[in-house]
Amino acid sequence: MIRASESLDDLTSDIRHLQTLICVITNLAIDIDEPSKQQNEVSDLLWIARDMVEQLAENGDAVHLKVLAEQNATRKAVSA
Repeated sequence: MIRASESLDDLTSDIRHLQTLICVITNLAIDIDEPSKQQNEVSDLLWIARDMVEQLAENGDAVHLKVLAEQNATRKAVSA
């Protein structure tokens, strides 16, 4: 998720990966037996999820702007 999504397919894939990560984090948090070690692991995964959400939001904005630009170009080409 470091690179920008190039299409809605990329964005959808990134969302699915984030969904999987959050499900794993939730299951780990629910099943904590050794609080100190497992809490550290859950914390580490939450940092990753947070970073992914930030990048996903930026990617969503970029893809949205790309779609709008393509629509505007198509409209200009049709009206010309």
